[in-house]
Amino acid sequence: MAKKKKTSAKKTVKKEVKKAAKKHPVAFLIVALVVLLVIGGATGFYYFYYLPKHAAPGPGKDSKEDSSSSWVVPPSSSETSSSTSTSHDSQTKEMDPISFHFLTLGNANNGDSIYIKAGENDILMDAGSKSGSASTIAKALKEYVTDGKLEYVICTHAHSDHYSGMFGNADSAFDGGRNGILYQFKVDQYIDFAYMNKVTVDSNKKEVKLHNADVSSSFFGNTTEAYKYVSSREFAVSKGTKWSTIDSLENSSTGNPVIPLGKNLSMEFLKTKYHETGSAEENNNSIVTLFHQGDSQFLFTGDLEESGIASLLDLNPSLGHVRLFKAGHHGSINANPKELFERITPEVVAICASAGVSEFTTDGENVMPYQATIDIIAKYTSNVFCTTYGDFLNSKGRVGNPYDLNGRINLYYDSLGNVSVNNSTNNIVLKDSVWFNKTGDIYKTVDPNKPNRTWPEGKSMYSDSLPLHA
Repeated sequence: MAKKKKTSAKKTVKKEVKKAAKKHPVAFLIVALVVLLVIGGATGFYYFYYLPKHAAPGPGKDSKEDSSSSWVVPPSSSETSSSTSTSHDSQTKEMDPISFHFLTLGNANNGDSIYIKAGENDILMDAGSKSGSASTIAKALKEYVTDGKLEYVICTHAHSDHYSGMFGNADSAFDGGRNGILYQFKVDQYIDFAYMNKVTVDSNKKEVKLHNADVSSSFFGNTTEAYKYVSSREFAVSKGTKWSTIDSLENSSTGNPVIPLGKNLSMEFLKTKYHETGSAEENNNSIVTLFHQGDSQFLFTGDLEESGIASLLDLNPSLGHVRLFKAGHHGSINANPKELFERITPEVVAICASAGVSEFTTDGENVMPYQATIDIIAKYTSNVFCTTYGDFLNSKGRVGNPYDLNGRINLYYDSLGNVSVNNSTNNIVLKDSVWFNKTGDIYKTVDPNKPNRTWPEGKSMYSDSLPLHA
């Protein structure tokens, strides 16, 4: 019975509405329009004003703006994705390309020298491994730098395997009388370390910690590498180069210093505590550089060691997945701890080393790159390249001849973020190289059947082979 009454009441209302509409059509139309406007306004208010203000933040977002850096970097899509592909062709931002070239140095000693082409900028990071490497590095640079000018030169720390090519050897053919990089090229901006540990003319043959910004060549005996390095920097400054130490850049910035390099392309310097205090361990004075291309990141830690890396991770909590990592300190374990790799999960690793030489030790486990480092890297990527290798010992019991392993490592990231490789000698990944699998070499006196290095069992997170760069 209740249903019938309700239905009857509905019919009565409908009849009365129709009768009113016929009797007063204009008034009825106005009322209908007002009702529609009220409903539409309420709907718009809810979806366009109320909802955005009260919705929960999406994944990876924070309700407060991150003020840890003067330039906010979008998180890499690879940080939370389960995909392990090295292809990034879904990138929609307009970006300038960037390429990284890990140079060979003309000898069998370990050292770093990396050329970076970032948009229209020519960048050099370090110039090792010996003063005689300067001519080899300069020859390589002239293949890329057509105007004789480097927009940025970075020297990560005060070890000869990173800075001796800056001053090079005596050569009257060049202005300033030397053939180092700072004599052969014009440099717009030179950035180097905050502290160094060197013997000065007044330190009674003992190393002292020096604040680099306060140092001049007069501090050192004129036959020392420190004198030659600082003199080369003074020469560059006299020719118009702007010089900054890393701590001065950091102190003039509200967050990490960032230099724009092109469309969605930049260079960020990451802080560590040793930029402010200095370290008695020279490697821990290293500059750390993070390049950005859109959402992609590329990390260079110099020779930073464990305590420096702990500080890096602590002061840069947003540091995450990187597409490229230059292995720290030529592949030693103290510069490539698992805690770092757990954070950065690299897709590609480049090692600047003369693999297998006894420059620092005759312990086969601890010649570069360490077996322990290989064990850590293998969990994340099989795309590992190394510049050179050398004889473990020559006939005189010293470091032997240099040979190209991959030679100059050339990695290209196009305007869509896609990576390709075209090394100067070959594109064979380290685990498949002849040197890696060779027996009777670095373990000859211990176990002649043991290969130089062993790749751990199990598949790497990133195992897709890289396409060849045309």
